[in-house]
Amino acid sequence: MIPCGIPYIYGTVGSSDNNILPDAGLIKLGVDIVVGAGFIGVEISDELNKIGKDVTLVEILPNILGATFDDEFAFEAAKLLTERGVKVMTNCGINEIIGDGKVSQIRYNESEVIEADAVILALGYKPNTELAKNMGVELNEFGFIKADQYRRTSVPDVFAAGDCAEKVDFATGKLSKIMLASTACTEGRIAGLNLYELNTFSAFRGTVGIYSTCIGDSAFGGKCAGELTNAIGIVIQNHMTIYDLLMTQIGTQPLLTAFPAGFPLIKAAEAVVKTLRLSK
Repeated sequence: MIPCGIPYIYGTVGSSDNNILPDAGLIKLGVDIVVGAGFIGVEISDELNKIGKDVTLVEILPNILGATFDDEFAFEAAKLLTERGVKVMTNCGINEIIGDGKVSQIRYNESEVIEADAVILALGYKPNTELAKNMGVELNEFGFIKADQYRRTSVPDVFAAGDCAEKVDFATGKLSKIMLASTACTEGRIAGLNLYELNTFSAFRGTVGIYSTCIGDSAFGGKCAGELTNAIGIVIQNHMTIYDLLMTQIGTQPLLTAFPAGFPLIKAAEAVVKTLRLSK
């Protein structure tokens, strides 16, 4: 499976036929079970639902997106998926995938069974660093390739960036196991800038962990939620205070953005300042 669709976007891969899981295989199937309700599980469930598939999303935790969002947002996501026709099953563990050569059923909660044409597992991830280990590159306690803020590894002239590379949390400085395309791209740019000459302006200060999602036509916080989330990431990364944000000058246009006196990010800053002052 080629991740993120990036090779397709840039035209380096013309077809998904050579994927481990080609699109055509899913298109021909009728009943799909998606196990694991993180971002990947939720989003693929919605996409399969869009093309008319009978989709059941199974999650062992009490809520979908439960490891990422607070309950109120997780409930809203489940409601949206259900309204769109996806069957959502939480507090549900899969015991067995049943079939002979191809899947036919799954068994869950010890004895209950669901018919299925396909099962998609979206159960988490771990770094595949066997190649680095065999090269003698040092790994950290979670199996990620150790890399400093310039993305240098323990082996001279070997740099590491992306999901298999060590990263720390921007706020705490502790090791992080997060895997995000945005973080990987940042690391790749930093590694590239430091390959031939160390550039002290190009250092990785840790993952902010920025993400958002969309179900159908609904994004959490509205259609501009993704870009507002990115803007908050810039605020955090540059150590801006709430007052810095409050004084930010923005360009607005009625057909393109919210109006100046009601720009969402600035209004949120106003609310925080008001709360801070009232609490004194």
